[in-house]
Amino acid sequence: MTESTTIFTRTHPPCRLAKNTQALRINPEYAQAWYNLGFTYLLTGNRTRALAAVRELRRLDPEQADRLFNMIVPR
Repeated sequence: MTESTTIFTRTHPPCRLAKNTQALRINPEYAQAWYNLGFTYLLTGNRTRALAAVRELRRLDPEQADRLFNMIVPR
């Protein structure tokens, strides 16, 4: 686990949501923030918002969007 991953997983979900939402206000093309937002929504049980983040992420980074989608909707 990388240092950034460790910090991400230890951060309280509402704080993660706020930080990534703020990052997207500054730069809506920031693919990693869309991924983080979707992953955090997944962790908190909000599949609808997680899937909305996947839709945004798909246009920026389809590969990363597929990975997140497969976590939300397992085969």
